[in-house]
Amino acid sequence: MVDSSARNFRYSELDADNQRNKQVIVRLTSQNEPLSLTEVLFIAFGVVMTLIMMCFMISSNISATNAQRNLFEIQKDIATVQNKNTNLRQEIGELTSANRMNKLAKQYGLQLIESNIRNIR
Repeated sequence: MVDSSARNFRYSELDADNQRNKQVIVRLTSQNEPLSLTEVLFIAFGVVMTLIMMCFMISSNISATNAQRNLFEIQKDIATVQNKNTNLRQEIGELTSANRMNKLAKQYGLQLIESNIRNIR
């Protein structure tokens, strides 16, 4: 196959006449084959896909960081509102306490009539 990127080796056999047993010496010479168009296209495609995936990873990392920051801000706002609600409930409890109601009634000259009170369960 002509498009192969495998090295082509040229073999040359040399006889050693001076020895009792003939030995065959093989010399290998390698030549670099140029890349074919298909191989260049595959390499280019791989490089382009790698760059696209790098951009995608960076973009998703930025998106995740932004979402995490937004979540932190929302959690902070929720904590603030919960603290305000707790403070308001405590204030409601203090303002509606029986001792405070009796004190205000006494201050304005009101009195408690037990026969007018009905307990509902």
